[in-house]
Amino acid sequence: MLKTMEHECKEKFIVFPNPERIDKVQESMENLEDVIRERNVAYFQLETTHTGERPAELIDNAFGLKEVYTKSEYDVPKELNKEWQKNNPVIDNRTLAVKKFLVLLKEKLLKKEYAKMKNEEKEVAQIFATYKDVDVEAVQEKYPDVDVEEVRQSDKARGNWAP
Repeated sequence: MLKTMEHECKEKFIVFPNPERIDKVQESMENLEDVIRERNVAYFQLETTHTGERPAELIDNAFGLKEVYTKSEYDVPKELNKEWQKNNPVIDNRTLAVKKFLVLLKEKLLKKEYAKMKNEEKEVAQIFATYKDVDVEAVQEKYPDVDVEEVRQSDKARGNWAP
């Protein structure tokens, strides 16, 4: 109904009233789907001791990354189905190019994690430099990955006040 109203407003060149309603309805529908899925899983587990959802497994895709593959039934086995074989060629993801890609991806993710950690350390140092009598436990609670005592003793956290 909201989509129809939105389309009608676009055709008549008038402003659609309260466009965030569509986002709210979409979010409500997603929440409703989650509740229904949870209810169905509970029902099937009570009745059959299975979840009732399609079985899935983690497989490596062409880039060597893990991907969830939802299993389904086929009329013709994959080995005999020429059309399926044509559409889904066997990809060797153990090549040097894929290995190099995975190494570079891991390096990129580690650099991102390291940069995040350093940024948090800078924030903690700035807090100690700005506020002389800050609660150390509160800062440690907000930044659990940072060694607050070590940052507090560093020169960056000294500030312009005399101890």
